[in-house]
Amino acid sequence: MPLSKAPGDVSRRLEYSVAPEAISSANAVYQARKNLEDEIADNLRVVARLRSRLNTLTPIARLPPELLAAIFAHYIAQFPKTASTHYYKWLQVTHVCSRWRHAALAFPTLWAHIVLPADPECVDEMLLRSGAAPLSVSASYSRMRWSQSTEDPECLALTMHHLSRIQHLWLSAPPHILELLWDESDDPASLESLMLISDTFPFDPVHGPASQRLTIPILFPVSRAPRLRSLAVHNYPICWDTLSSLSSLRHLKIRNNKRDHGPIFMSKLISELEKIPALESLALDTIFRTDEEATGRILALSHLQSLELAGDMSRCVDFLNHLTLPSNIRLVIRCDGNDVQALSRALAAKVSQPKRKPLKSLYVYELGGDFHLHAYEHDHRQLFASLRSPRSLFDVEAPIFDDAESTLSIVCAGRGIHITAILLAMCKALPLANAQSLFVSGEMMAHERMWLETFGKMKNLSALWVHEDAGTVSLSKALLRRQTRPHGISKDRPESYYFPHLRLLKLHGLRFRTVDEYWGDEYGAFALSLLDCLTDRAKHGAKISKLILKTCINMEKDDVEYLRKHVGSVIWDHVEDYDDRVEEDDVVDEDEDDDEDNDQDDDIHD
Repeated sequence: MPLSKAPGDVSRRLEYSVAPEAISSANAVYQARKNLEDEIADNLRVVARLRSRLNTLTPIARLPPELLAAIFAHYIAQFPKTASTHYYKWLQVTHVCSRWRHAALAFPTLWAHIVLPADPECVDEMLLRSGAAPLSVSASYSRMRWSQSTEDPECLALTMHHLSRIQHLWLSAPPHILELLWDESDDPASLESLMLISDTFPFDPVHGPASQRLTIPILFPVSRAPRLRSLAVHNYPICWDTLSSLSSLRHLKIRNNKRDHGPIFMSKLISELEKIPALESLALDTIFRTDEEATGRILALSHLQSLELAGDMSRCVDFLNHLTLPSNIRLVIRCDGNDVQALSRALAAKVSQPKRKPLKSLYVYELGGDFHLHAYEHDHRQLFASLRSPRSLFDVEAPIFDDAESTLSIVCAGRGIHITAILLAMCKALPLANAQSLFVSGEMMAHERMWLETFGKMKNLSALWVHEDAGTVSLSKALLRRQTRPHGISKDRPESYYFPHLRLLKLHGLRFRTVDEYWGDEYGAFALSLLDCLTDRAKHGAKISKLILKTCINMEKDDVEYLRKHVGSVIWDHVEDYDDRVEEDDVVDEDEDDDEDNDQDDDIHD
C-alpha cells in the first residue's frame, strides 16, 4: 500500500522513527511506483480502446443498435416471466461488452417487464431504465412468503406507484394482499390486460372468509380502466355489474374452482353478457348453474370467435343451447358427466352451419381415461405422410397441436364415462363427410363395427394414422368391408369399399404380432389380415398406395421386405422394438442355454 494511503497516526509515527534521508528516499520510491502505475493504467486504457476498435471489425458489431435491441428482445422472451430468479438472468447479455450494454440502455422497452418478487434495488433500477415505456408486471406471492418478507411489500408498492403506465398486469396472491395495492396507486389509464388469481383457502383465520373479501377494486369506478380489453379472473366472486360496464372489453376468462364461491345463475349470466356484445373470446370454467328464469332466452354474441366451457356436461349443454354464435366460432369443451347425446346435438347445431368451413382433419384418442376429440379445418395429410412426429403426447410419440389451431376440441373426463358411447355419439352428429385425415388411438376401436359406425361416413378420407392399441385385426377387416349398394344402383356395379379414397395408411406403435406368434415364428393374425386387406383393395381399384411403419413392436426387417413384395411402397423407420415379454424370454433362454452347457461340462468331467 502507498505511504500516502496509510492512516494519519501511522504516518506521524514513521516521521519520528525514520531518519529524514530515509523518508526522502521512501517518497522517491513511492513517486516512482505511482508514475509506473499511472503509465500502466494509461496503457490499459489504450489497449481497451484498441480492443474496442478490433471488435468493430466483427460482423455482429456492424449491426445497427435498433437491430441489436430487437435481437435482445427475442432473447429476453425466452425467459419465463413467472420466476424472477430465472427471468433476470437475461441481464448477463449487457455484460458482454460496452456496445451491447449501451444498446440495451438506449431502448427502455427492454427494461419494461418487471417480475416479482425480486430485489428492491433491481426493481428500482428496472423502473428507472424503462423510462416512460409501457410496463408489463408479473407478480406471484404466497401467504407464507409475504408474511416472512419485508422486501416483498416494498417491491410491490414501488411497482404499483407506476400503475398509470402498466399495460399488462398479472397478479397471483391472497386477496388481502391485493387489497393493499389500490388505495395509494394511480389510475390504471393504460391497462389493457389484467389477470388476477386468488391464492387462498376457503377460510383465512386472520382475514376472515374469502368470499367476503374477494373483490376487484382496481375496476372501481369503471372509468379507471378505460382501455381494458382482456380480463382473466381466477377464484374471485365476480362483480358482474362492474364487468358488464367495461365497453372496451374483448376477452373475458373466468375460472372458479373454490367450493365456497357460489356459481352465478344462468339467467344472470345471460343478462350481464348481453351488456358486453363486442366480446371476441369467452372462457367460463365452473361459474354458472341452470335456473328456470333462463328458459327460452337466447344470447347472441355475433363477434365471438372463441368459446371455451368447462364444468358439468349438462350445464355446458344448457349454456350452448342459449347461444347464437357466428359460423366460424372455435369451440373448446372440457366437461364431465354422461349426457353425451345432448352434448353431441348441441355441438352439431353450432358447427354444422352452411357458411362454416368443412372439417378436414380429425384426432380421437383416449389419454389417462379421458376422451379427446380435436377437429381442424386444415388438411394434415402432409404431416401424416412424414415419419417425424410433433412433440410427445403418449409413451410413443403422437401428434398434439396448439389448441389455438383447432376448430373444435372436446375433452370428457373419465370418471364413469363410456368412451365408446361418447365417440359414437360425437362422430355421428358432427359433419365429418369432408374429413381427409384421421388419427385414432386407444382401445375403443376393438371391433370392426366400431370403425364402420364411427367413421364410415368419411367418404373422402385419404390418410389414416393408427396408433398403438387402435391397430388390431378389426382395422383390417373394416378396410376390407364393402358398402351396401344404394337402392336403385345396378347389381352389375360392384360394391365399393368403405373409405374408397384411402391412399395413406400409417401404423404407429402397433404390435405386429403377439409374443406367442413371435416365438412360434408365425407371421401373425394382424400381419396376415393387413396383407390380405392391402392386396385385395389393390386388385379392385382401391389401392392404398403408401404404407408407413413407425416404431412397430415385434416386427423385423424380414417382415417389412415381405410386405414390400406384395404392397410396393412401404416406408419404415428401421426401428426394431420388442414386447417386454419377448425380451424377458430372451434372457430366460440364455440362462437355459448356460445350464445346458454346464450339464454337458459335468458329463465330460464325469
